[in-house]
Amino acid sequence: MSQAGNAARRDRSSFAAYLLYGVSVLGVAELFASAAITGSYTPLIWTDILAYVILFLAAILVQREISFSKTIYAILAVVWYVFLVFVLAPKFGHILDWYTIFIQLVMSFLAYVILWFP
Repeated sequence: MSQAGNAARRDRSSFAAYLLYGVSVLGVAELFASAAITGSYTPLIWTDILAYVILFLAAILVQREISFSKTIYAILAVVWYVFLVFVLAPKFGHILDWYTIFIQLVMSFLAYVILWFP
């Protein structure tokens, strides 16, 4: 592959990683914004923060183009959103902002479209 092709691939990986960083930042920002609006923190807030930090670290691996990093991020994201929607919300009364979750899923999907299609 030519140097121009490698540079383009690096640029795509960086842009996709920034989208994935945005997902994590948006998730944590939403936690504190909803706490400011409602006047109380959601139950198990540290679970959310830990999950978004792990996703942020996985996005760093995606940006560095480490093998299997895209797959690792995808698995972590799917596990987190399934756990968030189907376990935390119904069993622990976790407050969900569906619009923010939708935006996070769209941003993640766009990142994967950028990463996996030439």
